[in-house]
Amino acid sequence: MKVRAFLADSVQSAEGKLFALGAGWNRLTAGGFPARHDRVGIGILVTVESGDEGEHNLELTLLDQNGLPVTLFVDAAGTQQFSINATFETQPSPDGFADVVVPLALNINGIAFPAPGTYAFSIRIGGDEREHLPFRVDLTSGDQAPATSVVADGGGGAGYL
Repeated sequence: MKVRAFLADSVQSAEGKLFALGAGWNRLTAGGFPARHDRVGIGILVTVESGDEGEHNLELTLLDQNGLPVTLFVDAAGTQQFSINATFETQPSPDGFADVVVPLALNINGIAFPAPGTYAFSIRIGGDEREHLPFRVDLTSGDQAPATSVVADGGGGAGYL
């Protein structure tokens, strides 16, 4: 099984394809911290090879620069959630074509970044890390325009898919 992934502003999966808006970034900026970003999209392409058929568990975790999990969102009960889990099932291709690409789109709203630094999304399938997507969140300096901006409100709000 092969996994490729990318960061975007928003991602959708339809008709066996991924549709991305604002794809390919690896830096965010904020006017202050803690900062909350409106939406992060993660496009994932899982290539299922012969012998990989069956049910698979995907786990997405946001890690800080020390490799510690960061809260992704707060659920309806007020509990911090540090990972998103999804299950998908694959079957052998009926036409005998060995590789099948499974496009997955995840969108997380309202991620809070407690401080500037390097963060990374870890994508695990079956317990093994298959992709690691590092990115920076920095304080905006007055002399540069941010490529992607973060709203620094420090308020509540839950993220969701």
